[in-house]
Amino acid sequence: MLSGTISTKQDLVDLINGYLANKAGILDLYLKDRFLSLYLENGLVVGFYAPSLELLGGNIVNKKSLLLYHFSDVMQNTGGFFTFRKDNPSEAFILMDSGVSVEELVLQSQLVEVELKTLLEGIITPYAVLRVIKPFPGMENYDGKSFYTVLALSEDSLIESIRKLKDLIAKGFVDVYQFYYPEEGHSVNLDVVIQDVELSKVKLLTLLENFHYSRFTGVIKIRDEKDLVEIYYIKGKLVAVYPVDHEVFYYMLGNSERARITALSMDERLISLYMLRHLERKAVSSLELDFIELGKVIMGMNKRQKSGIVTVYSSGSVVYMFFDKGRMMGVVEEKEGSLRLLEGLELKDAAWMDLIFESPMENISLVVHLLLINILYGIILRHSVQNANIVMNLLASSDSLKYEDGQIKCRKYNYVDKEEVTNLLNFLLDMADKVLGKKKLEEELETLIQPYREVFKILNVEDIFQLTKE
Repeated sequence: MLSGTISTKQDLVDLINGYLANKAGILDLYLKDRFLSLYLENGLVVGFYAPSLELLGGNIVNKKSLLLYHFSDVMQNTGGFFTFRKDNPSEAFILMDSGVSVEELVLQSQLVEVELKTLLEGIITPYAVLRVIKPFPGMENYDGKSFYTVLALSEDSLIESIRKLKDLIAKGFVDVYQFYYPEEGHSVNLDVVIQDVELSKVKLLTLLENFHYSRFTGVIKIRDEKDLVEIYYIKGKLVAVYPVDHEVFYYMLGNSERARITALSMDERLISLYMLRHLERKAVSSLELDFIELGKVIMGMNKRQKSGIVTVYSSGSVVYMFFDKGRMMGVVEEKEGSLRLLEGLELKDAAWMDLIFESPMENISLVVHLLLINILYGIILRHSVQNANIVMNLLASSDSLKYEDGQIKCRKYNYVDKEEVTNLLNFLLDMADKVLGKKKLEEELETLIQPYREVFKILNVEDIFQLTKE
């Protein structure tokens, strides 16, 4: 397999006409947010595949128009990776009736670029659904169909199809009545809600309550002199806190004067993948890019239809590539604590990478349980040093939990065994009940948990606490 980067249109032309001129195989192109596979034989394109072809359901008349459309699209969006492998095309490929030279595709794509640009100013996206306003011959070929479908079914050339549709729109025969975007391409959103504000100037509980009722999806980042806490919401529901640490509740009670807060709104799918940064067990961790070609990793994600995140580290910045079932959803750069969406793969001085496959990341019940564990241990310690020592002995042999700085915490930064936490919580409940008796325990628990009641209510996690008590 051969792989590398493509920065310009000429790079792509030189690759096919030069190194691949006498070879047969599949050239996979991942340029910005576009994916296109070309089946080559001796420098000619004899087949192709793009994810949006699936929208046509195999109903294709004009293969050459589709090939030219997709080739022109990637030519306008160069800046990414390629791989070439000696392989046969899958059943999803569209095989041409005769091979097409790259020179012909390049020349025609230059004309297509100009014509298509003016058309898209009116219809916005090639997948926009059209409707007929006034009758005309052949109107059944347009009504209720997208331009992408029209060019696939038309016997006209791509240039002729574009010009004909522009003329029909200009004369009032056809209009757009529905915009449609297939699940590919750059379709994610990232917006800054709060940027690096002193936490003391924000009523955090009021903000969290607002996020709950507004069905906020995104992340809240709270940073102080030594720690960074990230709080994740999906549709107004608190789903995770990282690191896995109950001390996040102290921030919510206003116990940190020097902390600063940032809030970012994201798409639901993006936030689910963004959380994967905290996963302790990565598929690949801190691998220097001298040992692997990044293009092969990206193509591997696509070929295996994997969901996850590829993280690339360089001097002063981190770039996250988000994949959903093999398709690159978007690219985000993190630099100096700020995030921004990138239009393409802007990788400079890349040094090493992580690869993380999708895994469940919700953990809010664990965080609440850790708080309750610490409250129960504090009660036991005040009433029975002997029983507190028993707890210390248990923690000494634990793989997940430890006692440090007066708190029971996770032994690892972002990993804890759920079953072990549940077992310890139940053990402490039984021990405290035996030491104090049920009535006395309930009274002390009520007193110690009272400051958190409003927090639990606003965060909608009261049910976790109630189930635990029972």
